[in-house]
Amino acid sequence: MTWLYLRRDEREAARVRIVEGLRRFARHHRAEHVFDRALTDAWIERVGLALEEHPDLSDFTNFLHNCASFLERPSAPL
Repeated sequence: MTWLYLRRDEREAARVRIVEGLRRFARHHRAEHVFDRALTDAWIERVGLALEEHPDLSDFTNFLHNCASFLERPSAPL
């Protein structure tokens, strides 16, 4: 979803749609307490940066293949 919205919209417009959609989904499933805005914003930024570095990748499968290491969860410090 993040990839699609960021490909179609400017980052802030995509952020609004993503956050509203996730909140609506969480509310529908009575799981609002699980939604984490900071985590969502961080994910949007990571995907956005990967798209900026690889604007030529218009296919999601190719995007994942070429940006897999960029999109991995960072390791927790020891």
